[in-house]
Amino acid sequence: MTSAPAHVIDRFASVGNAPSVVTIGNFDGVHLGHQYLLDQVTRRARELDVRPLIVTFEPHPVSVLRPDQPMPRISLPSHKMIAFRKSGISDVVVVPFDQEFASLTAEEFLDLVKTYTNPQEIIVGEGFRFGKARQGDGDYIKDYASRNGFSATVINRLESEDSIVSSSRIREALSSGNVERAESLLGRRFRLRGVVERGFARGRELGYPTANLMVVGELLVPDSGIYAGYVHIRNGCSHPARASSTSERARPSSRETAPSKPIFSTSMPICTLEISRLNSSPDCVGTNSSHRSRRSSTRSAGTRNRLARFSARRTRNLTGRT
Repeated sequence: MTSAPAHVIDRFASVGNAPSVVTIGNFDGVHLGHQYLLDQVTRRARELDVRPLIVTFEPHPVSVLRPDQPMPRISLPSHKMIAFRKSGISDVVVVPFDQEFASLTAEEFLDLVKTYTNPQEIIVGEGFRFGKARQGDGDYIKDYASRNGFSATVINRLESEDSIVSSSRIREALSSGNVERAESLLGRRFRLRGVVERGFARGRELGYPTANLMVVGELLVPDSGIYAGYVHIRNGCSHPARASSTSERARPSSRETAPSKPIFSTSMPICTLEISRLNSSPDCVGTNSSHRSRRSSTRSAGTRNRLARFSARRTRNLTGRT
C-alpha cells in the first residue's frame, strides 16, 4: 500500500487503472528530446494494445526544492497539455509537487505509479531522477520493474549539432538571446503569452505605437534585444511584429511611475516585452496576446531605420515558417 499524500492519490485515481505504458518527467518546453520519448511511448502502447500515459509535476520541482533559485519556465502548463495531446497522449497525471510529495522515497513513488496506473512498461529518459534526495534513476526503475512483473526502458538523450537536447540548454539559449538555437532544440517557434498592459505611450507619441506584454506566470523572457516574429491576439488575428525585450536593470530611469512589469519571482530580474506591429497598431490594452519570436541581427541608431531593416530581415527569414 502506498504512503503517498491523499491529494496525490486522488490525481492518480482520476485517470483510472487501465493497463498503460507510462512515462514520467517534467517535460518543460516539450522539446525535440521529449517529443522523441513520447513517440516511443505511443509506439509501444500501440504494440501492447494499451493506453499511453504521462506522469508530470506542477509546479516545477526546482521551485519547491530550491525556492531561492527560481526556475524560469519555457512553457506554461496549458501549453504542455496541448503538446501532449498533439503527441497522441490524452491521459495525464499532473502531480501537485510539494514538500510532502518530495519526501517520498523512490520506492514509495514507484509503488504509487504501479498501484494506480497498472504499468505494462515504464519508459523514461536517461537523465530522469526522482524520489527523496533524487535517489531514483533509470536503473532503479529497471530493477523495480523486474521485481514487480513489468518492463522498463531508458531512452538515450537526443543530440542536435553535437549538443544534447535539454530544457537547460534551451533556457541557456534564450537567456543569451539565441532564439534560433532554442527553436532548433524545441522543434518549433518559441512563444510567450501575456496580457497587454498600458505603458507610457512614448512610442505612440513618436509615431510607432507599441504594446507592452505582461508575461504570464514564470515564462522565460529572452535576453534584452530586438526580435522578429508574430503577435497573436485572442480574437484570432495574427500579425508580423517587432518585439523589444528589456531587462529592468537596463532600462533608463523615468520621471513617471513605472507601470507593473512581468515578474518571474521576487529574486529574478524584472523584464518587459514591447511589441510593435508592422502593418497596423490598434489599441489592444487588456487583451490576451502571444508572441512567437526570432532575434533580429540588425540594429541601428534610428528607430525608423531599425524598423525598416527589421521588416526586410523578417521577410527573408520568417515567411513560411510554422
